[in-house]
Amino acid sequence: MTRRQAEILRLLVELTADAPSGVHYTDLARHAGVSKWTAYDMLTELEAQALAQRWAERREDTGQGGRPRVLFAPTARAFEALGEVLEAAGGEANWEGVRQKLLRHLRSLSDVDMNALTEGLRKSTSSLSHCAHALASLMAEARRLVPSPGTWSDLYQSLQTAIPFQTRMGMLSGTLAGWVSRRSARRSQRRYGLDLAALEAHLARLRATERAALWEFARTALRRLAEASA
Repeated sequence: MTRRQAEILRLLVELTADAPSGVHYTDLARHAGVSKWTAYDMLTELEAQALAQRWAERREDTGQGGRPRVLFAPTARAFEALGEVLEAAGGEANWEGVRQKLLRHLRSLSDVDMNALTEGLRKSTSSLSHCAHALASLMAEARRLVPSPGTWSDLYQSLQTAIPFQTRMGMLSGTLAGWVSRRSARRSQRRYGLDLAALEAHLARLRATERAALWEFARTALRRLAEASA
């Protein structure tokens, strides 16, 4: 992947943090400062490397004759490459390793994994790592306390709309914290209240690429929890 392709990929994941359904190539062109045809060609190159995917979205605007819009979004493989982009930009080192570790912990949820999540949160040295560990810890505790089928699927679906990143993450963390606090002892409620306040502070410090990486992690974790509870 060339430096220019890496920049386009970074922009793509940043923009899809607020538009989960995908980004039109003209929108990406505007942010990248290139022509729409250049943006389209570069997205096609990323698609050939399995770093981007496209689909046609039927437009509701009848004035457009119902013509489909071509939207692009990053693939799962793109977020492995994103880890390299983050590290090169001086962000989270080995983000893909952190991401995979947390997803493994959420899959098993043994006492050992719960302790590891708590320890990882305590030792986090970057805002991205802190946010990811905090969300994983909330998800793990909520999964233990809220096992009802459909709950995770409903939460996942409610967040698949084009709303700002801060709003989406506030909805996610607030819902998880609410589930946990209603079913935990008062001491645990106070602890999760403090954890939530720290999470909100770290969310505000994230750069655009880190926001995209965190949302992709949260979306993947929610989807897997929804599948496991089905």
